[in-house]
Amino acid sequence: SFPNTYVKTGSSSSAVKCEVADLAREPSKISFECAGTTYELGHNSGGVTVSSKTYGSNKYSATLTLASSFLNADKDVTCKLEYSADAAVMKTINTYDVVSTSSPAAAAGTGETATVRCDVANSQVVAASATITIGSTAYQTTSTASFTSNIVGDVKVSATSAVITADMSYTCSYTFGTVTFQDPDTHTIEFVAYETVKIATLASTSVALTCKASDASTTNTVDIVKIQYGSTILSSAGGTPAVTIGTNSGGNIEATATVSGGFTTDTTYSCIYEWTNDYTLTDETNSVDVISITYGKMYTTDGVDSQSSTCTVTGLASEPTKITFGGVGSGDHDAGTTTTNAVATAKTWTSSTGTYTSSLSLKSTFIGTSDHTTTCKLVYSTFSTVEATAVFDYVDITSAKIAALASQDTTITCKATGHSTAVTNVGIQYGSVTNDKNSSPAVSISTNSATDTVATYTITGGVTADTAYTCTFTWSSISLTDSSNKIDVVAFTFPKQFIKSGDDSTAVSCTMTGYDDVPTSLKYKDTTNKKEKSTDCDSALIPLL
Repeated sequence: SFPNTYVKTGSSSSAVKCEVADLAREPSKISFECAGTTYELGHNSGGVTVSSKTYGSNKYSATLTLASSFLNADKDVTCKLEYSADAAVMKTINTYDVVSTSSPAAAAGTGETATVRCDVANSQVVAASATITIGSTAYQTTSTASFTSNIVGDVKVSATSAVITADMSYTCSYTFGTVTFQDPDTHTIEFVAYETVKIATLASTSVALTCKASDASTTNTVDIVKIQYGSTILSSAGGTPAVTIGTNSGGNIEATATVSGGFTTDTTYSCIYEWTNDYTLTDETNSVDVISITYGKMYTTDGVDSQSSTCTVTGLASEPTKITFGGVGSGDHDAGTTTTNAVATAKTWTSSTGTYTSSLSLKSTFIGTSDHTTTCKLVYSTFSTVEATAVFDYVDITSAKIAALASQDTTITCKATGHSTAVTNVGIQYGSVTNDKNSSPAVSISTNSATDTVATYTITGGVTADTAYTCTFTWSSISLTDSSNKIDVVAFTFPKQFIKSGDDSTAVSCTMTGYDDVPTSLKYKDTTNKKEKSTDCDSALIPLL
């Protein structure tokens, strides 16, 4: 026996044994012949080594090893046995089939399988079978592998792996006749981890589509990155807008392309990574989530905590990372936290409607007497944030205290200034009576500009006792209420006097009682326009206070 041998181009052969069995006695000599040259036992030069003659159990053998320098092409080698000086020489021929092997580069991304191929060229016969071993799993052409070509000089075998989760090696072996040829090379399936990118954006707003992958070969940088949505394909190889590869080293890839005008509906997009002449991987797990965000203006005044302004995000495909507020002191103010400056309610997430909310209220100590611009920031993923801005508009409300006589018509006043939008209504309430500009009798809004509001209401017949009243300023659905206003019912005594002509009057006292605060001054008014002076000044005095 002297089996055919398969050797990869550039490699030395393994040690091949020529063995003769069933001998009655030990032969006289064994040798090898190639291209007219005979190599006997002990030869070790020119790339040919003959060694290890053995005899026993009626078997006689020698081993032949050929170096790569000798195997520069297919070789036919004859094993010659000389049994005795007077016996015939027995010969058997072995073909050293020098073949070339290769395996196209293979890769797989997150959640993907890999199809690998093993190729042999220049073989003199077709393969009987082949095996691709991926990791520890063998894929054989009798079951899970297949020939894509199996003709003389061209053998190709392919197999599809299980899902790849890390770089994985594979080897190739082939059986020609009864001889197995093991490709000495070990190949690698390159694993690339896709990072799923989820981007939230407002409708029709320019958006940067991002692609990110990692754990790629640190030496095999990507050549081209493409981004596809619908039938549109953007590429780093050219075009407008172009894909910009920002990171392409150390096993990491990151690329972006800005779509001007954005999208009007939720959109999925693919990231296509191309290693020229090697392989192409496509990550189809990325998405653009078109949302809407509302965060309304709020009105504040000094001395009280503000009402809450709610930040509402709708149209979300999945729950975001968080909502956080800015403009309320240093750093971000996450939903569900309370500081000395503000209170942000815990977020709520309604998956059935894709709605995410949190509300912000400012503390009175933080409000002071200033407007405050705040932001609501939706953090959707590591690649995406969406912001909305709301102003907490400080309004200076002037509390009123009005002195009035019991049971006399009394006009009460509400006044606010410093706001940035005209009010839509003013309500005045005293006791169980509530009126606004739409009531009858109505509240009269005499001044209604973007910055100033003055409203009055006349109580016919007045009131009989001290009465608090409330002013409510309304901007659409938002209201500010001032409850510190008061009608202070007072009483006067100023007795009538009789004076003889030519005499000075006696001193007459005008006395006011029932007041809360000391009046600024007390004045007399001429109510007759005559030379004679009336001392009955009760009704004339009150409007001057």
